[in-house]
Amino acid sequence: MKIKSVGFLIAFTLTLGAWFSQHDVKSAYTGSRSHASHDQPRLMFSVKGDSASGKIFNESGTNLVINVTPCNSTLNLISFHKPYQREDAGEVTCADKTIKLVQVTQQ
Repeated sequence: MKIKSVGFLIAFTLTLGAWFSQHDVKSAYTGSRSHASHDQPRLMFSVKGDSASGKIFNESGTNLVINVTPCNSTLNLISFHKPYQREDAGEVTCADKTIKLVQVTQQ
């Protein structure tokens, strides 16, 4: 995979680092190497035809990253790159907080 925007990668890394500093993230392993923590953030990259709904985590230049589990403390992120189609997908209420959602489809 070729990274087209180094600026996005730096901004995304800083944003993820800021999230880590604000949340109590457990170690990737608890006792045994075969037991990975479910609290670890996960980042996936979209391919043509992928579609997902979630809360915008980061938007920079040609990239859009959404959290597909906005009501959980664990981040499950999907990164989309232009061209993509983005539209409002309504709202969800999590712990008495209303969160705006978007639906994104990789073109």
